[in-house]
Amino acid sequence: METNFYCQQKCGQVDFSIDEWNKAYKEINAMPISEEEKQKLIDGDPCKQQCFDCIAIVGERRIKNQKLRDEKANKKTV
Repeated sequence: METNFYCQQKCGQVDFSIDEWNKAYKEINAMPISEEEKQKLIDGDPCKQQCFDCIAIVGERRIKNQKLRDEKANKKTV
């Protein structure tokens, strides 16, 4: 049974920068290593279970989203 969960390792950093990612991608592709090794560097190893830090990120985002939904609902009733 495969479990799905948020993993910053696989989904990307919260403060993701496309410019930094593109730079790293170009550097990895320029390395004299196999395609398999390049993919492992680009994708990383998948986590087998969700760590506390990723659980905290999910929780913080849920709180922010709920706050936005509540603010939007309050504007409709005013």
